[in-house]
Amino acid sequence: MNRKKAYYTAALAAIVGGLVSVPVFATEGPYIGARVGANKAGTQTYDWNGRQTILPVPQQPIPVEDQLMDNTGESIADYKYKTGLVFGYVGGYSFANGLRPEFEIDFRQDKPKSIDFLTAGAINSNNDSTQHVALDSTSAFINLWYDFFPSSSFHPYLGGGGGVIRYTMNHFRENVVATGRHTDGTVISVITPVLEDTRRSDDATFAYQGGAGIRYDFNEQLTIGLDYRYVKGGTGQFYVYRLQPETHFDADYQAQSVFLSVDWYFHKKPAPVAPPAPAVVAVAPPPPDTDGDGVIDDLDKCPGTPLGTPVDDKGCPLPPPPPPCKAPQAGERVSLAGCGTGDVIVLRGVNFEFDKARLTPNAKLILDSVGDELVANPQINVELGGHTDSKGSDEYNQVLSDKRANSVVQYLVGRGVDSSRMTAVGYGETQPVADNDTDEGRELNRRVELKIVGASADGSMAVPVKAPADPAPADAPAPEAENPLSNATP
Repeated sequence: MNRKKAYYTAALAAIVGGLVSVPVFATEGPYIGARVGANKAGTQTYDWNGRQTILPVPQQPIPVEDQLMDNTGESIADYKYKTGLVFGYVGGYSFANGLRPEFEIDFRQDKPKSIDFLTAGAINSNNDSTQHVALDSTSAFINLWYDFFPSSSFHPYLGGGGGVIRYTMNHFRENVVATGRHTDGTVISVITPVLEDTRRSDDATFAYQGGAGIRYDFNEQLTIGLDYRYVKGGTGQFYVYRLQPETHFDADYQAQSVFLSVDWYFHKKPAPVAPPAPAVVAVAPPPPDTDGDGVIDDLDKCPGTPLGTPVDDKGCPLPPPPPPCKAPQAGERVSLAGCGTGDVIVLRGVNFEFDKARLTPNAKLILDSVGDELVANPQINVELGGHTDSKGSDEYNQVLSDKRANSVVQYLVGRGVDSSRMTAVGYGETQPVADNDTDEGRELNRRVELKIVGASADGSMAVPVKAPADPAPADAPAPEAENPLSNATP
């Protein structure tokens, strides 16, 4: 059940969303239209006014006005109407802000559904002679409507208007009550039959209406709507009898109408706008730049720079870029120039006594140059990593690499390097760089690496800190040949 409810909800949302999302067409401009539908007039109570009919004798067939008897407005009948036809025409103007003034003319016609006579002796409501009565109305209104959601093609509206309505009563026969008098002076009520149609009777009064509806724009010109109107008119006076010109029936009028409407828009086209004439801009000559370095002479602090020399915003040559971080050649000292965060240098030749963490004399010579570089660059923090080959157990190699890394750190502390700038990490045999099945490969795997991990807290950087340009570590060869032994016992 929930699934079916969700399905119908989604379908309804899709339909409404599709209607609302359609681009708006009828936004602004004049329009004309037509409408047709059903009208239901309200029950009318007719009051008898003017002069009643006085008959000299009961048998007198021709009624004659008697100026001696005045009618005080007695109600003689209630007319209940069938649903009839309504059609009309409109013309108006639709503004983009939703307001829509309109002139409307409508035609309505209703026939009685039942007639209840309230005066004693009147004919009954089913007499055929009364079923030909028709009440027509013609109305002319000036309306003001407001369209909600004017930026959408699907928009409800409401409003109202005022104007004039003209009632016309057709085919009203004189089969009604007449008041007569016997020869002895007794007044009685009788039916006076007159078979011919009476004269046409009509009246016009002020009227107003209120309404609402839903409109949908199909395209740029065509709009359809479903509309409702409530119409209320003043009291009309109907002089229906040929032979009794002062006798009239008074009744108010109200009706409700529902109809379909179709409107055609004549859009107001915007006047073409000529493109603006291109502005004449005086082109000033560029300021002089004698040395051609891109900095004008007025701002050039270093005039005469050779052509092609990179310069700063003041026209002065840029300092040369730092050298790349690389391992020194054989016999060279270790240098940290050009090295930044993430760069790794393999300290080749930093070896240890067999199966121990004690540095060899040659390793100390290499670490002396490393210590000098770190002391000269106090802003650099480093990690000293110890690595072994795969001989021996994993646990043993891990412990040995930890001890050897700490041994390097302690030696550099003795050379004046602050211990807070260095971190000792043992990697054991977990990061080989060569094949452990050969002597050459195991020799490459037994190594100490210096990795730059950042700058000190003071933020000074004599050496730029940068991401490593080459993931492969740079090797620092030993200043003299050495054949290091394995880190583990054979």
